Order: sequence, then C-alpha cells, then structure tokens
Amino acid sequence: MNNNLRHYRENAGLTRSQFAEALDVDRTLVWKYEKNLCQPRDETKIRIAQLLNKSVGEIFFSQPVACNTTNSDVVN
Repeated sequence: MNNNLRHYRENAGLTRSQFAEALDVDRTLVWKYEKNLCQPRDETKIRIAQLLNKSVGEIFFSQPVACNTTNSDVVN
C-alpha cells in the first residue's frame, strides 16, 4: 500500500527531522513510514493527519500523488 505522507509533509514545508520532532518519534521512523517499510499505529496516523491538516484517508489510503525525487531515492 502506498501513501502520500512524504508529499504532504514536504508541501507543509516540514523536514523529516521537524516532522519527527512534532510526532515525538525518530526521523528514521518517519522515513520508514514514507517508504512503506512499516505502518504507523492508528493513533499515530491520526496525529500525522492532524499535523498535516489532512484526513487519514488522504495520506494513507488514496491514490499516490507525485513526489519530487532525489538521487538518493533512485535505486540502481
């Protein structure tokens, strides 16, 4: 299942570190959420949605939106 977390976080102008601090989690955990390596608990999904002023469905259950990619995102 894809999610739009990175897209909405970046659109909110938050770095991964800033977002992690607001959630009181490690930034590597936010990275794992964004890469779908693990899923946040339901209560964390609600906190994420509140921080981004979006619904849980928009972030975690809708069609993916295009994200900007960097060289570090490309797998050879």
